[in-house]
Amino acid sequence: MLLDQSTIRNAGNLKTSDVRLLLSKWMEEQTSLLCLGSFNECRLVLKAHVFAIADESFTLRSLSSDTTLSFSFGSDGTVFDYAEQREFGMPELPSKLAHLASIAIMFPTRVPVNPLTENTERETLIMIEMWEGDRENWSEEK
Repeated sequence: MLLDQSTIRNAGNLKTSDVRLLLSKWMEEQTSLLCLGSFNECRLVLKAHVFAIADESFTLRSLSSDTTLSFSFGSDGTVFDYAEQREFGMPELPSKLAHLASIAIMFPTRVPVNPLTENTERETLIMIEMWEGDRENWSEEK
């Protein structure tokens, strides 16, 4: 699980327009981001820059420029949260990243296809602003 579910603020604290503004700032400044995603059975770890922003979506491009990922800003039920990484309860990250600013996007809960299946955890994308030194030195090991 990427996020400690007890730390999620279901109402969020950002509007989509605020997220677009921050993403635009990060794109303009070519800010390096550590992007962590949890999508059903898939987990994503990517160091990237914001590459493009549109009304309904944004695109990340890996620092090596060999990978791009596009994300929808979501539909009703998408929650945007801005906080320091430590507030999101991700103990797997190095402690030196605990104070860095982050945006978490929690996508709407999906209804299972099989009615006997329990609801899944919310799909999540977290983007953590990184210092230049962290960009080169960060690894998945603590």
